Amino acid sequence: MKLILSSLILLCCSLLCAGAYGYKPAFQTLEAEHGLSMNTVNDLVTDSRGYLWIATQAGLNRYDGKHFKIYTQSDAPNGPSANDISFLHLSAKGELWLLTENAGVNLYQPLTDTFKVFGAEAGIPNVRFTGISEDASGALWLATDKLGVLEFSPSAGRVVKTHRIAGSGNVLGITADGRGGFWLAMLGGVSHLTQDGQSRSPDKLRGLSVSAMTIDPAGNLWLGTDNMELLRYGQDDDSLEDFSNLFPSDITRVAIADLLLDVYSHTNHHHNAISSNTIPATDNQGHLWISTSGAGLAELDIGKRRLERYEHSPADYRSLSNQTLTRLWLDEEQQLWIGTRSAGIARLSLPSRQLRHIHGQSFEKDNLQNSDIRSFFRDSQGQLWVGSTGGLLRAKESAEGEIIGFLPHGLPLPELTQAFISFIREDDDGQLWIGTRGLGLVIVSKDRQSFRQFRHDPGNSTSLPSNTLYSLFRDAQRQFWITTLDGGVARMDVNSGQFSAIDRSNSNLLPEDQVTGMAQSSDGTLWIATYGGGLAMLNTQGQYRHFNTDSTPALPSNHLFSIFMEDNGKLWLASDNGVISLDTQTMAVDRIDKSKGLIGDVVYLMILDAHHRLWAGTASGLSVIDTRTGKVRSFTREDGLQDNEFNFGAAFLDRDNSLYIGGINGFNHIHPEDLPRRAPPRAPSIQSLMLMNQPADLPQSAKGKGEPGTLKINHTDTLFALGYQSAALTDAHQLSYEYRMLGLDDNWFTDNDLQQATFTGLSPGLYQFEVRARNIDGAQSPITAMGITIEAAPWQTWWAYGLYLLIATCILGLLLYMKLSKYRAKMALMDKIAVSEQRLQQALSSSGDEFWDWEIAAQRLTRSNTYLSYPPQELNLANTLLVVIHPDDVAKVRAAMDDCLYRGVDEFEVSYRGRTGEDQWLWVLNHGKVISRDETGRPERIMGTVKNIQRLKEAEEALRELNAELEQRVTVRTQELQDKNEELNTLLEELRQTRDELLDKEKMATLGGLVASITHEVNTPIGISVTAASHLQDRVREFTAAFEKGEVDEDDFVLYQSEVNDCCKLMLTNLERAAKLISSFKKVSVDQSHEELREFDLSQYVDEIFLSLNPLLSRTPHKYSYECDPQLLVNSNPGIFYQIISNLFNNSIIHAYPDGRSGTLRLTIKRTPEGIVLDYRDDGCGMSQEIQDNIFTPFFTTKRGKGGSGLGMNIVYNLVHQVLEGDIELITAPHQGAHFIIRLPKSMELHRPQ
Repeated sequence: MKLILSSLILLCCSLLCAGAYGYKPAFQTLEAEHGLSMNTVNDLVTDSRGYLWIATQAGLNRYDGKHFKIYTQSDAPNGPSANDISFLHLSAKGELWLLTENAGVNLYQPLTDTFKVFGAEAGIPNVRFTGISEDASGALWLATDKLGVLEFSPSAGRVVKTHRIAGSGNVLGITADGRGGFWLAMLGGVSHLTQDGQSRSPDKLRGLSVSAMTIDPAGNLWLGTDNMELLRYGQDDDSLEDFSNLFPSDITRVAIADLLLDVYSHTNHHHNAISSNTIPATDNQGHLWISTSGAGLAELDIGKRRLERYEHSPADYRSLSNQTLTRLWLDEEQQLWIGTRSAGIARLSLPSRQLRHIHGQSFEKDNLQNSDIRSFFRDSQGQLWVGSTGGLLRAKESAEGEIIGFLPHGLPLPELTQAFISFIREDDDGQLWIGTRGLGLVIVSKDRQSFRQFRHDPGNSTSLPSNTLYSLFRDAQRQFWITTLDGGVARMDVNSGQFSAIDRSNSNLLPEDQVTGMAQSSDGTLWIATYGGGLAMLNTQGQYRHFNTDSTPALPSNHLFSIFMEDNGKLWLASDNGVISLDTQTMAVDRIDKSKGLIGDVVYLMILDAHHRLWAGTASGLSVIDTRTGKVRSFTREDGLQDNEFNFGAAFLDRDNSLYIGGINGFNHIHPEDLPRRAPPRAPSIQSLMLMNQPADLPQSAKGKGEPGTLKINHTDTLFALGYQSAALTDAHQLSYEYRMLGLDDNWFTDNDLQQATFTGLSPGLYQFEVRARNIDGAQSPITAMGITIEAAPWQTWWAYGLYLLIATCILGLLLYMKLSKYRAKMALMDKIAVSEQRLQQALSSSGDEFWDWEIAAQRLTRSNTYLSYPPQELNLANTLLVVIHPDDVAKVRAAMDDCLYRGVDEFEVSYRGRTGEDQWLWVLNHGKVISRDETGRPERIMGTVKNIQRLKEAEEALRELNAELEQRVTVRTQELQDKNEELNTLLEELRQTRDELLDKEKMATLGGLVASITHEVNTPIGISVTAASHLQDRVREFTAAFEKGEVDEDDFVLYQSEVNDCCKLMLTNLERAAKLISSFKKVSVDQSHEELREFDLSQYVDEIFLSLNPLLSRTPHKYSYECDPQLLVNSNPGIFYQIISNLFNNSIIHAYPDGRSGTLRLTIKRTPEGIVLDYRDDGCGMSQEIQDNIFTPFFTTKRGKGGSGLGMNIVYNLVHQVLEGDIELITAPHQGAHFIIRLPKSMELHRPQ
């Protein structure tokens, strides 16, 4: 009972906490110690090349995911004009603009890696900039503290206009409104500026001290103030909505530094002094990120109006690095970058939150006591259990299924609190099986109040073979097998509690006693994985076989951890040498290792999900293998995993196909569909050049761009090195690189993590250096190439070798010139003839056709590429036709030839069967054409081809047979459909009968409920009457005894009479009440059990109905009332009205008030010119459209198993439509209550005689 009570309390707490995010995300920090120029960040932005740019008071920083590059004023003339950079802006063209502190505007030029400065000569005054934005034409609008807003044209390179706002030049910030104008933060509130210079100040925005602004996709203006107010202004309807109450009431009110909308388009994301993040999109919902100047970071779910805060915690290194924040930026990979004051940059990977890392500091309280996770299980009661090397815990979960904390296990064995939990499972009886390393096996009863413990007894051969357990396996016969560290594997007899062990001491079935797991194939064969001995197979006949590195087939490793069997008979094994697959039918072995995309070769953990994905937890990260396609995706700690090392056995597939995967630093709760998608890496850029171990300049076309360029290296620089890097803010440490030098070697070489390729002693010539990046999923980047010319020494130049060659050539040329000239002329003629013959033979051979040439006048017939059986000597055409052509086809062939020979036809085409051997025929197509004729018109020469069309004829015959077969199938299928239709009609009639029987049962159930309620109500007056009678009997007995003793005086007699009178009056009153209830019940029950029509006063009958319903309604917290027109005579079945009214009230009581509050139920019955109208309504929770569409459907209920049968409203609907011939209408909406209008025909009403 204690565990059940705590579970109920846990459920209530989970429902109350359903709105919580569940756990704290992990932030990463970059500070000066990592290479940042200083720890106070003014602004930050990412560009299209993947770099993160950070503005500080100590210069501009560029971060590529691994390294910082710092640009300062000291780099002049190529550096920025000042070190103190206030704002960064990435324009629509991808240009990076810098606003400096009193040193003008800078434009970064990536081709030269330099800066262009715009100062006083460009019309830039000596003012302090407070913000920057951009219009549709690309012009930059610069907010200043003295001169209003400056309109700067990048194409003209100067300020083209100055806008002053209502006579004031002090603008605190600017953001584009998404419609061509701009919102300006001023000292006296917020103003709007159009492109033509017109300004206005909405009344609702006056007097606000605004510190941050942004525009959402709907055009609403979000405002943050110096007093931590969060407002949303609708410029379309001039509305102002306050979200400030979402912050805790006791929070210190500080300024909001920046606002950022979390959407997926960042192409026009701008910053300004008050944080202008303008992002075009179509959905105005999403999350709003809020940075503050002292209260940390906040995340607002706009649609749910839910605010989550993230603060700095000195005790948690994963927390936000500082409470005082500056700017926010969300890059295209959904990495949230957070600038701080004095604590560098914080990064939050939003996709990593989908991996739900639970660790020892995830919650404010009720955290994991031990983060070395070893096992999971969700039992039949819905409880999730988590086992570690330091005990067993129960997970607390919210209504959305998110873990929000942990509770003690609550089981009757205290030792489990500190035990090493190897596995947790449940049997068919609901008993919990807990395997440990040290305490043996513990089986806890279904009610969790008692347990049985099994431990190894050296003197008992039927005891558990070891106290150190690994895993539990249940075979197809529902038998339990337990694998152990040093005792082999044991099968348990659940009834007797005895174990039958298999180990090397009593048989040769196992190659090793350290058994890690088991699986079973469809034929009952058991497969047993061991650590050190490979794999053992045990079939149903007791035969066994071992597989190891020396067997045939050979396994890649003998050290196996996990084992899984797929439905197709493929066995999967986790080992210290990758993931091994064994086809149990063909005994083919395959391996997936790092060379095929696996993140690491040492695989501790493995689990197969319902979609044929194999999840492999290694010592280097997590890989997901699609067992059907072989595709591998991998993840590491940088993606949000608990760590790169996972634990053996710490995996569990939940009912919703989500996975719990544990390791050395907690566990991840993963929904596979939420796994973050990893984009292919960008093309690497060539960053540096070293000549003879000294830095040198790269060609300008290659510097910082990764574009093709040409590098010339002098012959004296025999040693050079090229450095490269692919900008990857998310997974830079996960990338690997390959390079090659074409001209030297075409093979790719793997980089050794130095990101530098070194070459020495290259021969003079032209080369091409190529480099590419590869992520852990195996996706490759585009190749970056650079042409390299190794200059030769003067005596090795091409012109020197050319001179040498020229001299030799002249000498030989003089000797051979005449001979070669003759030879070339002869060979050229022969080549032309040979080529012509080869082309003809190749054409005939490729087409498979026979070529024939009949020179009639010369009586010569030439054939090439023949495959028919022609006579040795073809002297006569008629003889050839008889020998070669099938007798049935000779006539049509002769007719075609005669048309050509005697009737002036120049071309013929005829198909026939030609002889290929003795009684062997082949369909061919003969196509001939007359080449020339004599003076009389007779052909002199005919040429043609014979084509093999045997396959075409066979295809035609097969098509005819297929057509006949299809016609037969259609006939058979038509008859089957007719038979199925008759069966369906029969089934439909049976369903109608079943429905009628269910309606009758529901009617009787209603009557039973009435009996129970009336019995309870009648019991009270009868009990009072019995008590009064008993008292009266005692009083009469006492009075009689006193009277017989003569002790009764006048006062005693008067008192006695008074008590007798009161008792009689009390009995009479309560018996009359009971009689009235029984009378009403008899009427109503009789009316329900009889279906004949009768005349009755509906008003009086309704009174009797509510007298019967009062016992039911009085036990609810709801108020009810009814009203019926008096003297409403009807001719109908009275019981129908009771069933309609009782079902309407019962439906509201069960479904309308899920929160348990008191409601109001009202029924009104009126006569109208059209008939009788029953109007029923409640003020409950209302219904969604889905419930409205199905409320009258049989068996539809939202309270299945909680008192709802799904027939009540269907009975009402059928009674109204089919019996009373009326109609029923439902008017409702969520939170609007339910309103039923029942209209009955006028013919039902009877008129009372005058």
